[in-house]
Amino acid sequence: MALILFSSSLPTFAAEEVRLAWAQSIQCPPISGCYRHERTFGIIEVKNLAFEKVVEVAYKTPWTGTEWITTKATYHAPANDGYEAWAFEAAGPVEAFAIAYSVAGTTYWDNNQGQNYQNKRYGIDLHLDEARPLAVTSAHMSGDDRIWIDLAVDGRYANGHPVQVQLEEGDQVLTLEAEYKETYPSGFQLWQAAVPVSEGLDVNGLLISAKAGQFLDTNYGLYYRIRR
Repeated sequence: MALILFSSSLPTFAAEEVRLAWAQSIQCPPISGCYRHERTFGIIEVKNLAFEKVVEVAYKTPWTGTEWITTKATYHAPANDGYEAWAFEAAGPVEAFAIAYSVAGTTYWDNNQGQNYQNKRYGIDLHLDEARPLAVTSAHMSGDDRIWIDLAVDGRYANGHPVQVQLEEGDQVLTLEAEYKETYPSGFQLWQAAVPVSEGLDVNGLLISAKAGQFLDTNYGLYYRIRR
């Protein structure tokens, strides 16, 4: 990580070269017994203009003042229409962030049209690109042998359409309805599905995807896996 000076007045080129696919912030309120690891993580899509490229996230915490910290994203998977997906994680209570994409001697910024991407302090929030109205944000096993799957959905696309989770293990396919839980400060909705682990289910080989209306999230064809 490095400290930089960053200005929200930098030009924005997000419509073409770089765009945020989705990002989630997990923050810890100042109460005893909080167990969360504070961080912001997500996926960036960049146009594949050259083989050599650097994708970074500039972010600000409550302690950096006017200075911004940068952290590098890592290649994740090919996306559609000549784009690549890159994953990032920024540690700590991130208040705001923007994305820099350096390729072929030029740096392109996605700073949310000059406003930066803002996180609401002491809350779980999520940002999605308008073209990405659905994202699986976590999939993990609980102590009572259930699989918990969290989805973030743009409410405009959830209304009137079932939000579904699909689990694939070998030749077995299970589709179940997710339940609405709450609305994030950014306006996106949290939907959740809980799946009892049946005997003989290969959790390590389980593939997870989601669907809301006509939109499908398969993690760029890699599908989502269980985090224990």
